[in-house]
Amino acid sequence: MTTRVMCLSLLLFGCAPALEEGYFSCATPAEDECPAGWQCVSGRCYRSPPDASTPPMDSSPDVDADAGDSEVPPPIDACTPQPRAVDLLLMIDDSRSMAEEQAALTAAFPALVRALAEGDLDGDGRADFDPIASLRIGVVSSFMGVGGHEVPTCEYGDASFGDDGVLIAEHRGGRGECPATHPAFLEYTPPGGLSELQAAFTCQANLGTDGCGFEQQLEALLKAATPQSSDVRFFDNTRGHAGAGVNGAFFRDDAVLVGLVLSDEEDCSARDLDLFAPAGPYSGTTLNRRCDVHADDALWPTSRYAALAELKADPADFVYAALVGVPVEAERDSYDAILAHPDMDYEADPATMRLLPACDSGGGDAMPGRRYVEVAQALESEGAQTLVRSICRADFDGPVDELVRLIATRLDARCP
Repeated sequence: MTTRVMCLSLLLFGCAPALEEGYFSCATPAEDECPAGWQCVSGRCYRSPPDASTPPMDSSPDVDADAGDSEVPPPIDACTPQPRAVDLLLMIDDSRSMAEEQAALTAAFPALVRALAEGDLDGDGRADFDPIASLRIGVVSSFMGVGGHEVPTCEYGDASFGDDGVLIAEHRGGRGECPATHPAFLEYTPPGGLSELQAAFTCQANLGTDGCGFEQQLEALLKAATPQSSDVRFFDNTRGHAGAGVNGAFFRDDAVLVGLVLSDEEDCSARDLDLFAPAGPYSGTTLNRRCDVHADDALWPTSRYAALAELKADPADFVYAALVGVPVEAERDSYDAILAHPDMDYEADPATMRLLPACDSGGGDAMPGRRYVEVAQALESEGAQTLVRSICRADFDGPVDELVRLIATRLDARCP
């Protein structure tokens, strides 16, 4: 008997502890390396051959008794917990027809905040997702200037740059209970304080209706949120306002960013601001039709706004929502189907030469918002989350609920 087998025999029949099957290695099929009556199977010594379906308990080679314990390192957890924060950037149209819509937005606001703060999607008192830890709210207007031209309804402010995508820090809605100025953005840390936040938001979001009739909604949203270091340029070769810019303190790298557009007019984000010159190269077209007639010539292509998805390391952390001119009955259709809807065509009333509306709420109507839908398509293809609903709805409760659900998917995607 070999020395190895002698040692094994001592372990088996002497005072040593019982030998565990599969502990010692052997060179298959050399039976003499195992104790008498044992078998060498898959390089291990067994008294009874193991079931073929059961793998040997350890196929590693023998180790010296004094080699110390060998510990298997725990699996690496690559998921880093993230603060549950949301940055809500609102682009609110402040032109003459927007009083009703601004009021509807402020009415729906408490439900949005409460759902995010409590993590409760259906109002049953039980959390459906982990509630947010922090919410920031900033507002920009649709007035981005008219290239310095003298244009009716655009007399206030800077005719060249307008509000320029800078967060609004003054009250413009004429509400007596509102202070003349307020912080550039609101910040809310749940729980509690919801009534105070609602009062502050009402003052912040009611921009009034004295704004310019030439709205550049998408350009305002993009300039507000684009880092100053970006290669994207704006009117007069200026840069965005995020990062080191004037809006920089609002944006957080680890927050879900929501860009919400509220407008009853089509976007008129102009690449050529001579579009607004009363006697300029586009003077053959009446002012109220220039944005749609010359969309291909003078406006930025909607593909420009796919850059919004690049604002976050993960594009899914950018949520684009638009309450704009789309038919109520078609708002849940695919984006292609919405664009193909006959009420979404740019058709003018022959008597007034005014665009025919895409929808009518009874208290007002909204022009076809084709460009917002095209931007939603572009952003969706980049991995962002999108929601387009009709501004002509009786209230905004439904879209707000859908928006919360989109945000919640990103909060749940983070580490527990």
